[in-house]
Amino acid sequence: MSNGTKNDFIKIPRDLWKDEYCTLSVTAKWLYICLNELEQRFNNQVEGKYFYHSDQQLCDITGMSINVVKRAKKELRRYAMGLVYMDTNPPKKKDDNKFRSTIFRLLR
Repeated sequence: MSNGTKNDFIKIPRDLWKDEYCTLSVTAKWLYICLNELEQRFNNQVEGKYFYHSDQQLCDITGMSINVVKRAKKELRRYAMGLVYMDTNPPKKKDDNKFRSTIFRLLR
């Protein structure tokens, strides 16, 4: 058994498996776990509790398709409001979806 370092583990709140959130799909829970890891990584480097990623970046991180990521985000917005805050950062130009991203803040 190897000796783990501080960066080998992430904290995941047990609330994710409580009755209130037990109906969340596996993909929504996986997205939350990935967001949790990103928050722990980026909040150590950036002042403030918010971070952002595009849907395509989340696809690359989670291994899910774009449609699955969008459904999981929608599910987290609807049913897990106590776990995560999301807001859409509109694109800078009207037709430029490349800059469209979601701002995240984990509440637990």
